[in-house]
Parts: sequence; structure tokens; C-alpha cells
Amino acid sequence: MGIWIAIAIGVFIVGSIMGLKPSARETMRDNLRMAARRVGVQPKLVACPDWIIGDTGERGKGMMAQYGVVIEDAKMRPCDYQVIEGKWRPFTRHYPANFALDNREVDLPASIATTVKGLSCKANFVCIYWQENSQLGMKSELETTEKDLIMLKSKLHDYAKLVQNN
Repeated sequence: MGIWIAIAIGVFIVGSIMGLKPSARETMRDNLRMAARRVGVQPKLVACPDWIIGDTGERGKGMMAQYGVVIEDAKMRPCDYQVIEGKWRPFTRHYPANFALDNREVDLPASIATTVKGLSCKANFVCIYWQENSQLGMKSELETTEKDLIMLKSKLHDYAKLVQNN
């Protein structure tokens, strides 16, 4: 009887330790977010904005990744864009429409563009909302991922210029 109790306690302890270990998917997402920080992109996990259809198929439900950059000299009016059929479309419920990106193709790296849901600009911050692809955080993909994140940063700067100059 004492042996069974010792085995049960041992299994409980090992199970608790294994529960603390992050899953492979979480590790890959962490690698992706760290790569973004290294290139100057600010990743966050945020509640899905009410103007974006999340992964549940409903507006404003669930969590979503927000990757953005602060642009020191920018002075943008707040605006939001949704991705509809691969093109940026202004969303006007919260802010006046800004048509600077209206009907422009979502010109981002393919690994990111397929899951982008929206873009938001406020004052000197521009960001995308997307469903992170944890495969981008695989150790074998990190070099390509960093190049894609550098391109994302550059495109966010370009989008900010267009929005600011409109």
C-alpha cells in the first residue's frame, strides 16, 4: 500500500513539472515575438478589436496579435483598415474615413499577409492585427522570419507615410 502512495505522489510531481513546460507551439510563438523585438517591431497579444472578425468568426471575440512600430516624427489622424478580399478597406465606425490605403493590395510578406485582419494608425503608432503563424518561429525558419519582419516594419513605415500625407 505504501508503494502505491509513493508512486501516486511521484506521478503527481512529474505531472506538475511537465505542466510547467511550455508546449512546442508556445515556444515557436515566443521565438517569433523575440525575433520581432530584435528588428524593432513591438509585438503584443491583445483582445480582438470590435471591428475585426477574429478566429472565432465573430467581431471582437478572442485574442489577436498586434505588431506595430512607433514612428517618431509621424502625426497621423486615427484610422482603421480591414482586409477585405486581399485589399485594405477603411473602417469608419470609430474614426473619420481615411482613404489613403483604400483598395490597395495588402502588400506584406506572404507569410504574414495571409493572416492579416486589419491595420490601425494612431498619432505616431501604426500596427497590424493578425493571427500569428507559430511555424514562423521554428528555429529553421528564423532567418527568413527576420527578413519578413524587417519587410513588415518597412511596409508599416510606408503605410504611415501614405496615411499621414492624405
